[in-house]
Amino acid sequence: MSTGLDITVKKREPKVVASVSMKGPYTQIGEAFGKLYSWIAEQGYIPAVPPVGVFHNDPKQVPATELLWELRCPIAGFAKPTGPDDQGRGFKQVDEATMAAIIHKGPIDEIWLSYDTLKGWINSNGYEIIGPPEEVYLAKPDGTLPGETLTEIRFPVHKR
Repeated sequence: MSTGLDITVKKREPKVVASVSMKGPYTQIGEAFGKLYSWIAEQGYIPAVPPVGVFHNDPKQVPATELLWELRCPIAGFAKPTGPDDQGRGFKQVDEATMAAIIHKGPIDEIWLSYDTLKGWINSNGYEIIGPPEEVYLAKPDGTLPGETLTEIRFPVHKR
């Protein structure tokens, strides 16, 4: 596992993305991406990369059945924001934000080590976390060796 230790602070650009809101264990991520990508195609759009996971609560504090999370996918072309449909899918405006980020390379079950490193850096460098963490999936899990997964972990932050 490599945290890269190269922590950056950068801007997340505003954009409209396709999204699906989910409740339940993270083991549903593969199924949820299938649901999202099918819906994007039905709407006449092409998914762009990289996709993003946003996690609204902590699995250390909430039972797996109560986890709230969403998947976001940039799209080729322009779409107007829409409310979620009855299955939690829609187009969503993502606003600009300052993000502290680190790259996790390694097994996904060790990603928490990179989260801890990033949180420690944020606190030690005068920043405060102001929103849920995001995971930017830089390598497809189905075509990547388990120890070679690349995920950018980022938190929205502001200077204290």
